[in-house]
Formats: sequence, C-alpha cells, structure tokens
Amino acid sequence: MASRASLGIADIAHRVTVSGLAALSVYGLYGMWATHTATMKAADEAYKAHLAEEANKTKLASDPLLEGFVDPPPTRPS
Repeated sequence: MASRASLGIADIAHRVTVSGLAALSVYGLYGMWATHTATMKAADEAYKAHLAEEANKTKLASDPLLEGFVDPPPTRPS
C-alpha cells in the first residue's frame, strides 16, 4: 500500500501565500482597468464640454449682429 504524503505547515502556508498573491494581482488589474475607464470617460466629457464652449465663443464672435457691441460693465455706476 502506497503511503500518502502529508502536507506540512510550510507547504500549506506557501499555497495560501501564492493563492493570495494571485488573487491580489487579479484585483489590482481590475482596479487599474476600472480607474482607467472612469478617467477616460471623464476626460471625454470634459473635452466635449470644452469644444461646445469654444464653438459658442466662435459663434458669438462671428455674429454680424453683435459687431461693435460692447458688454456693459458688471456693476452699474452710481
């Protein structure tokens, strides 16, 4: 009858450590992907807002009805 090899404490500790580090690596990769996705989405939204603002400025600057118009002062003089 073949004897069964028993697992030692060092072997069990090694397996737990390796499994834990593998799980931590997978979790870290997921965290990096989620952060990258959120950052890219926020940057895309900010860029679209910037383009809309620039288009609005260009539209106002090229409007022939507003040529020569001067904005009133922010406070009314007394």
